[in-house]
Amino acid sequence: MQDHLSPVQPRRVADSKRIHVGPMDVADILFDDTFAGFWDWEIAHKWRQDDQRFRTLLGYELHELGTDPDAWRKLIHPDDYPVVVETFQKHVDTHGRHPYSHTCRYLRKDGSHIELFCHGTVHQWDAKGQPLRMRGYYINLTSTSTQTRHHVTAQTERLNLIMQGVDVGLWDFQISSGKAWWSPHFYELLGYSFEELKASQDYFIYLMVHPTDREKLLHALHRHYEYKDPLHLQLRIRKKDGQYEWFDLSGQAQWDHAGTPKHIVGLIRNIQLEKQQEQQLQQREFQLQETSRIAHIGAWEVDVLAGEILWTDEVYKIHELPTSYHPTLEEAFEFFAPASRPVLERAFSRTITHGERYDLELEFVTAKGQHRWVRAIGEPVFDSRGKAVKVRGVFQDIDRQKQNELQLQQHVTRLTTRNGQLADATHQLHQHAQQLDTLLARYAHAAEPSEQQQVVAQLHQLAQQFQAALQELDQATHADPT
Repeated sequence: MQDHLSPVQPRRVADSKRIHVGPMDVADILFDDTFAGFWDWEIAHKWRQDDQRFRTLLGYELHELGTDPDAWRKLIHPDDYPVVVETFQKHVDTHGRHPYSHTCRYLRKDGSHIELFCHGTVHQWDAKGQPLRMRGYYINLTSTSTQTRHHVTAQTERLNLIMQGVDVGLWDFQISSGKAWWSPHFYELLGYSFEELKASQDYFIYLMVHPTDREKLLHALHRHYEYKDPLHLQLRIRKKDGQYEWFDLSGQAQWDHAGTPKHIVGLIRNIQLEKQQEQQLQQREFQLQETSRIAHIGAWEVDVLAGEILWTDEVYKIHELPTSYHPTLEEAFEFFAPASRPVLERAFSRTITHGERYDLELEFVTAKGQHRWVRAIGEPVFDSRGKAVKVRGVFQDIDRQKQNELQLQQHVTRLTTRNGQLADATHQLHQHAQQLDTLLARYAHAAEPSEQQQVVAQLHQLAQQFQAALQELDQATHADPT
C-alpha cells in the first residue's frame, strides 16, 4: 500500500518541553474530524488501550474488543500488516530514531475498512534496550482530499508535542449530546484505566473536583460560554487513591451561528510538584521577611555600570522612605553622618577597585531626620573577566544595640573609675593603719612626757587623715553605677 503521508520525524523531548501546548492547540486537534484518537501499548505486559474516540470510529462500544494486542492486530488489513511490523522493527532497532509512522487500513465492525495514519513512539525501554511501553495516535485519512492531507501532516506537529514531552491529558465534551471523551493520559494522570471510569463531565465536576474549587470551575465555564472569557484555572482533582492533587485546567469552546456553545475541548496538567515548590518558596519568603522585619535587616545591590540601586522593603523602612523612591548612589551616601560618610565611600570604592569586602558600623540620618546607628556590609560581584560589576550586601538598623553598647561602655568606664577610687582609699587606709601601729609603739616606749605629747599630736593628725580616707571611701561606695 502506498504511504500518502511523509514520515513524521519525532522531535527530541528537550525541544518539545520548551514549547507550550495550550487549549487552542488542543482545539485545533480535537475539533478536527480527522483526529481519530490515541493509543497506549504496554508491550511487556501484552496490554493495549485504544481510547473511546477510536473505538467509536470503528463502530465498537467502549467495553468491546478489550485490551489484548492480538485482537487489535487482527483488525489491520492483511496487505498492510507487513508494513506495520517492518516500521515497528526499524523504530525499535534504531532505539526510536527511525519514526514509527505509516498508513494502514483497519477493519470496522460493519465489515468496511477505514484508512488511518498511525504514529507512535516508544517512551520506556528496559536496561537491555528492549521496548516496554509505546504511545501514539491515529488520523483518519478516509475520503480526504490532497489539500486535507497536507493539513493532516501539519496537525501531527501538535500531536507529537503532546506525545513526546508535554505531560497533559486531553478532554472533549459535546455539550448538546452530553457525550464526553478523555484521552488515555487523562485517565493515567488520575490513576484510572478507561474500563474503570466512564468519561463524564458531571462526574468530573461534582465528584472529582475539590468542593472548594467546584464553584470556581463552574463560574469559569459560565464566563467562557457566555462572554468567551479564557478558560484557564488551577484546581484540585481527586485521584483514584482518594488524594487530591493540583492540576492546571484550560479549555476552548466552539459556538454555533447563534452564539450557543455546542462543543468544548481542553487539557489538564498535573502541577502538584509545582504547587508544593511554590508553597515551600512562599514559606521561605515569609520566614525571610519575618526575619528581616524582626532583625531590622534588608538587602541591597548596586549595578556599578548602570548606576542603578536596588533596595528591599526593609532598607526603605530603615531610611523612612516610600518604596517608590529610587535614589542615586550619591543620594544614598548623603544619608550618612559627616563622620561616617567618607568611611563608607572609601570602603565602597575599594570594593570596586580591589574586590575587598567591608563590614562597618556607621552613624546614619533618616529621611525624617532620625539619628540612628546602622551596619553596612558590602561585597563585590565579578564578571567573567574578574571585574567588579556589582556590589551587594545587607543593611541593618542596629541603633538599639548600639545605644545599649554605648551605655554599657559608659557604665564600664564609671565602674572602672569607682574601682580606682576604692583602691586608692583602701591603700590610704592601709598606710594609716601602719602609721597608727608605729605611733602606738612609740607612745608605749616614750620615757619623757614631752615625747608622749609629740606622739599624741601625730595621732590627732593621723585621725584627720583617717577621716579623709573614710569620706573618700564612702563617696566611692555610694557613687551611682549607672
